[in-house]
Amino acid sequence: VHLFEVAPALRHLRGGRGWSGLYGGARNPSRGVTFEYYLAEASDEPVTVTISETDGAVVKSFSAGAEHGPSANAGMNRFEWNMRYPGTVMPPPNGALDGFMSVDYSPPTSPVAPPGIYRVRLDVGGRTIEREFEIRKDPRITASDDDLRAQFELMVNIRDRFTEVSDTVLAIRKIRAEVIGQKDNLSVAAAAEGDTILAELRDIEGTLMIWMGSPEHPMMWSPPGLTEKLSSLSSAVNSGDARPTTSMYAVFEDLTSRFEAEKTRLNQIVDRAAAPPLSGETEGSH
Repeated sequence: VHLFEVAPALRHLRGGRGWSGLYGGARNPSRGVTFEYYLAEASDEPVTVTISETDGAVVKSFSAGAEHGPSANAGMNRFEWNMRYPGTVMPPPNGALDGFMSVDYSPPTSPVAPPGIYRVRLDVGGRTIEREFEIRKDPRITASDDDLRAQFELMVNIRDRFTEVSDTVLAIRKIRAEVIGQKDNLSVAAAAEGDTILAELRDIEGTLMIWMGSPEHPMMWSPPGLTEKLSSLSSAVNSGDARPTTSMYAVFEDLTSRFEAEKTRLNQIVDRAAAPPLSGETEGSH
């Protein structure tokens, strides 16, 4: 087993043929870091490529057998990392158009690694080889390494905030299912309170995520929610090699503040739903 020295890679967000359709043109350089390794024979044991920062923090790990994973074949092998940190996923869509995908329905762009020194580790069975490598700034741009680090940090913050919003949407749906499941066993007054809670939950979810229509009006969508706005913000931040603008930071703080307000509303609803009789207790029970 041998892992070759890793050539420095240039960090650039764009590349490929674009929309010109010049399929007879020359290939552009890879938009990632290329790792080359040799296996004297095919490996029946796990083959893993792990990228980490210099302090040991793991960025990503890829295993043979997984989609787009490294090869376990004998001979020369090549594996490319696109320089992107882990991303996040959208929660399942809500509303009448369940499962429908639109231009508004997409997660934030995955953060691109800033310039710096990283490490790659190749594990084949019990054998481990590590190499250090460098991601360099594209020499054509004027942004500094500090600018690109600031861009990366905001992209990570947007991704993490998006994940929080997505988790809250899923929590709302779980609470809704619990309230609906209890309604048939409640008194008239308690059932009315349950309906009020359901309406409030729908309102909060509609603030957090676009509501894709109703059975009566499947194409009448609500305005974009915080998930869509965070995703749009990430696209703007990632649109070029530059330090985020003051407005981008302001938008992120505004969306964060609005999310915190909706979380407070949700916590208050959870407290009400946990109190008798919605908690499952009936009047007169102890």
